[in-house]
Amino acid sequence: RKRHIAPVANVFRQWLDAKAADLLPESSVGKAVRYYRTQWENLTRFLTDPSIPIDNNDSERALKLAALLRKNCLFAGSEAGADRAALNLTLVETCRRVGVDTEQYLVWLVDQRARRRGTPAEHQVNDLTPHAYRDLTQAQKEQATGAG
Repeated sequence: RKRHIAPVANVFRQWLDAKAADLLPESSVGKAVRYYRTQWENLTRFLTDPSIPIDNNDSERALKLAALLRKNCLFAGSEAGADRAALNLTLVETCRRVGVDTEQYLVWLVDQRARRRGTPAEHQVNDLTPHAYRDLTQAQKEQATGAG
């Protein structure tokens, strides 16, 4: 990545910097150039972190289901209902991607939310993700096999 793609990315960044002054800020191209320049670190992180894929094909594939179900969201009853449907689809897809049984995760999630009643949700977010559930269940399995 560093040998083949980084030089191309650097040339592109130089072009962005050179063009930025010549473009109207509210034009489509001006907005695109501003976006690339302000998000440059995030957009090029894949060059130094091998765990980040070069493309987003997996993300596109994951979102394809949501795009196919978009018409069904029209009948969600309200904008809030559509938001909840999108959240649920995201949770299901995240569970699938991290190798977690969705039904078991959702049962655990509801139980955890009931146990933590009164604790502000923003303090619980990272502890209640499918990733956290996966890590917890793996640790419990390891503990059970180590103890027995």
